[in-house]
Amino acid sequence: MIFDYETLKLIWWFLIGALFLMFALTGGFDLGVVALLPFVGRKDAERRILLNSVGATWEGNQVWLVTAVAAIFAAWPWAYASAFSILYFIISILVLALVLKPPGIDYRSKLAHKGWRRLWDGILSISGVVPALIFGLILGNVLQGLPFHYNEELRVVHNNSFVAYFNPPALLGAAMVLNIFLLQGSAWIAFKTREDLQARARWWLIGLALLCLVLEFSIWLFDLPQKTIGYRITSLIAGNESLNPLNKTVVQEAGAWQTNYQNYPYLRVLPYLAWIALWGVMISAWLRRFGLAIGALLLVVISLSLSYMAALFPFILPSSINPHHSLTLWDACSSHFTLMALLWAGIFFLPLVLAYTAWVYRVMRGPLLNDASSHKLPY
Repeated sequence: MIFDYETLKLIWWFLIGALFLMFALTGGFDLGVVALLPFVGRKDAERRILLNSVGATWEGNQVWLVTAVAAIFAAWPWAYASAFSILYFIISILVLALVLKPPGIDYRSKLAHKGWRRLWDGILSISGVVPALIFGLILGNVLQGLPFHYNEELRVVHNNSFVAYFNPPALLGAAMVLNIFLLQGSAWIAFKTREDLQARARWWLIGLALLCLVLEFSIWLFDLPQKTIGYRITSLIAGNESLNPLNKTVVQEAGAWQTNYQNYPYLRVLPYLAWIALWGVMISAWLRRFGLAIGALLLVVISLSLSYMAALFPFILPSSINPHHSLTLWDACSSHFTLMALLWAGIFFLPLVLAYTAWVYRVMRGPLLNDASSHKLPY
């Protein structure tokens, strides 16, 4: 099975998107749980139950993020080098926040001292909130374009200010991503626990679903998709013989991110599907059907992620300084041989990872009870 170069580029666009989507679908639950740890769990035993609800799966969930970044490194080296250079400080904070979670989960219950455990509770909450906010900031800033261009030697030159990343559209993206992760965490807690924990998580789930509906409604009420400055390619992309990102012309204009929705009207169902699924989350939580709430929430994440990908296609990293230097999936990728070799590796390993992930979740299914046996929990 051999694909031509253009087909391989498209395949890797979807594969890398799928890897990030898998992290959002799975990692969002454990990040949401640790973010809510001090708020939903009021007693030490309850917080231990919350940690043990994700204790067996969080490491596997983070693998999807590591794999996605590795795939960018191998399949989109231009994008990897540029993004990690431009976003160096913000990605460093992201990594530091993610690194806090493993010692927090492992060390929190090593000592019975209240101060010790409260310290780690706060650290764990930070390790859930900060990554969610940074993921949203990155998504929001990518839509607006990052401040970079290439010099005559095709080396990336960037003019980034840390404060500049905290602009209104990016902050809205951060709020949306944090809200989604907290929704996932509260849904997971409501599904995996009983009694007081479940009751508190249920109200968090209903409130967060309502807040997410308000945020999404505000986006469409103020017509932000049409008002936001986007990017559009106006010249034909160079063929297979060139991987030079400068061989195209790009314009910035309001509403440009709606181009694909105009060319392919069936894509418009995605935002409406997310809206309907959010109502499903809230109604399911109200009826105490938490399994259905998780299913509806997964549909929300999938719909919103595909909506973002559809708007951005075929751009990977738009440039706000010189739009012509923006990176797309056509000119930021590796060679045909590299993409094909990576695809064979993915065909072999990804089904194994998916099967193992499904097996772990199946083995660890069922609720965690808040009773006297909580002292026997590993975390």
